[in-house]
Amino acid sequence: AWNPETLPRAALILANLSEFEIKDNWVNKPINSLEAIFRAWMPQTSASHEVRVNLMKKLAEKFPNVAWKICVAQFGNHHQVGSYSHKPRWRTDGYGFGEPFSTWKPRIDFMREMLEMALTWNGHSLAMLCDLVERLHDLSDVDQARVWALVKSWAITANDTDKAAMRDKIRVSTLSRRAAMQAKKSGRATSLAVAGRAAYAALEPSDVLNKHAWLFRESWVQESADEIEDIEKIDYHKREERIQNLRAEALREVWKQHGFEGIMELSKQGKASWIIGSILASTVLSEHELQVFLQQVFKPILVANEDSYSDKNLMAGALRSIMDDAGREKIIRSVADGLSKDEVVKLLVLAPYRKHTWSIAETLGKAESEKYWLEVVPDWIHDSDIENNEGVEHLVEAGRARAAFSCIRFHPEKLDAEILYHLFSKMAAGGTDRSGEYKIDHYSVDKAFEHLNTSPALTLDQKAKLEFAFIEVLAEPWGSHTGKSGIPNLELYIESNPEVFVQAITW
Repeated sequence: AWNPETLPRAALILANLSEFEIKDNWVNKPINSLEAIFRAWMPQTSASHEVRVNLMKKLAEKFPNVAWKICVAQFGNHHQVGSYSHKPRWRTDGYGFGEPFSTWKPRIDFMREMLEMALTWNGHSLAMLCDLVERLHDLSDVDQARVWALVKSWAITANDTDKAAMRDKIRVSTLSRRAAMQAKKSGRATSLAVAGRAAYAALEPSDVLNKHAWLFRESWVQESADEIEDIEKIDYHKREERIQNLRAEALREVWKQHGFEGIMELSKQGKASWIIGSILASTVLSEHELQVFLQQVFKPILVANEDSYSDKNLMAGALRSIMDDAGREKIIRSVADGLSKDEVVKLLVLAPYRKHTWSIAETLGKAESEKYWLEVVPDWIHDSDIENNEGVEHLVEAGRARAAFSCIRFHPEKLDAEILYHLFSKMAAGGTDRSGEYKIDHYSVDKAFEHLNTSPALTLDQKAKLEFAFIEVLAEPWGSHTGKSGIPNLELYIESNPEVFVQAITW
């Protein structure tokens, strides 16, 4: 690629290879080599400006998807890092080339050519227009107007879903706090914000699901400049309250127009199904509506198909937002009406991990209670050490010692020392937890043993045996995870029982 005569062939080969996207984190890929060749401020070739521009046009004809990536990488804040390509050792093809340009003119000339090429591209797709909108803050007012004209022309034939996607891109790219600050620095804050709001309003979808999809695409909604009075300061508590109100109003509208099917579709479109369930149960639906809704949500969960993940989150979010134990039990029993005991266990697994839920499981029978403890995903209970201790005992009894430790690993000192000793003894012996499901880190183990060392309820023999079982973690002399607790009890035990030292070396 250093030689202008062989550059076209090398570029075409790299473009052909780049059509197959490699999604690992290695830098040395065909697309990166191709980007280095055409980088506006440091091209890794001795070819002239005209040769590079003409070659880019040729790539756009044969490999449009690859050429577009290279084209838009030349303007905006996406081209600040460069890398050197290898030069031939025994030829002078790259001699004197490949360093950053000493003046701005060749860089700006190539950027202008690429910008013009992007704006006059034959048939802009949604993704292409999103790339242009993302780079608006670095374009002149004239070029910004051309981008908005392209968006307006595209919107005439675009469907509702694509309009919603473009609308959200405009919201986060031109109306976001970061975009507002960037525009403010460039001195074009007013013009960009006015044009962005106009396009945002014009692209409002007619379908209510697409209209509100941006609120539930992710758990965190990126803020917009138009919802913040001072872009330098944000009151996140007030903003969270505002977003919650917007979400509640959106769910009321979806429920009114589309009912159950609309809520389910909205849940599957994004990654905030837990939040949808929580708001529905706490704000939007009446008690009777919530009972009927959760009965319908639970049906696909019983089938246990691959698409039930969002349904489970929706169900769990709704059940865990009901703070009143009696009210939650009433909802659970209404949903469980007509179900078998095994199916009720599946329902309880989605309920809050608290004693009240455990009591309901016990009323089903011993077999069902055991099944619950085998399937439940445990969690730390912030406001009750008693319940944490009881939960750990149940999990250990079910053979899930690792799952039990995962709950209390941040606060092992709040667990009764004898229960913690029993937990670690079972962990050393193994259990029913799947391999790799609950990984145990060195720091948490060391912190737990600090608590065990200070307990008078355990004998020296008990502490020493437990330290021996976890000796690789506690006494790693050259590792980076060596903790504070060490093996003091085992050392004391060896003083009076030196034969254990031989056993430890053998082991």
